[in-house]
Amino acid sequence: MKDNRESLCYLKSLNCDQNEVRELTDIPQMRLTHLNLNRNKIFTCAEFTGGRALKVLELRNNRLESLAGLSNMPCLEELYVAKNKITSLVGLENLPSLKVLHIREN
Repeated sequence: MKDNRESLCYLKSLNCDQNEVRELTDIPQMRLTHLNLNRNKIFTCAEFTGGRALKVLELRNNRLESLAGLSNMPCLEELYVAKNKITSLVGLENLPSLKVLHIREN
């Protein structure tokens, strides 16, 4: 049986809205372009190593205090991080395709 990390290799969109996710870490699905993690309990993205193909990342209404770990996503066009506890934009370096940034209510 294949390792779970290799499964769903053709997945392009994933909606995990309103769950109990606490950390944004490695995402092995290389074709994933849209990830919705709104309304979870994510407090850090510092260990995030996936997302090379992500175009849309939704992290609204979590517990983020920092955006560290979100850099180096060359395809990211839209980032939604409203309703968190973010106090700095440090971590948004190396996002050459970013066109939309929603960061209200932080």
